[in-house]
Amino acid sequence: MKTRLIKPLVVLSALAAISTAGAQERADSPRASEAVAEARDRARTEAKEDQKQKKEKPERPERPKIDRQETKESVEEIKSNFRQKAEEYVKKQRELVAELKIAQGEEKQKVREKLKDLKDNWKDDQPKVRDIVDELKEKIDKEKKDKKEKGAKPRD
Repeated sequence: MKTRLIKPLVVLSALAAISTAGAQERADSPRASEAVAEARDRARTEAKEDQKQKKEKPERPERPKIDRQETKESVEEIKSNFRQKAEEYVKKQRELVAELKIAQGEEKQKVREKLKDLKDNWKDDQPKVRDIVDELKEKIDKEKKDKKEKGAKPRD
């Protein structure tokens, strides 16, 4: 908004300077009045051109079409798969804990090893889920960055 005011202020200050200088020179020579008139005309034409440029709106670039339904479905599928795996993990863990309560001696040690193996398997599966989520986040961030570069406002 401030930049819109700068040019007209510069033009007005130039006109004021020219008019005060012109008033002194008018008394001295007729050429000065012609120079003042020319400067005034130039300033007016520049102001009109600036206004024309402001009125012309730039063309809006085409946005790439994103299938939001497909994206939403893929996210829901990832969530449901993760929940299913988590439920299976918890179910197996509860079964092993129940066996651990009943077991005695060496059986307890075997059940503890099974629990550790189950936990290790779960940890091994987690990076796969994290990788998928990270890829989706990167894709979303890239789309937001592209929109910002094109002048679009991001949704909050």
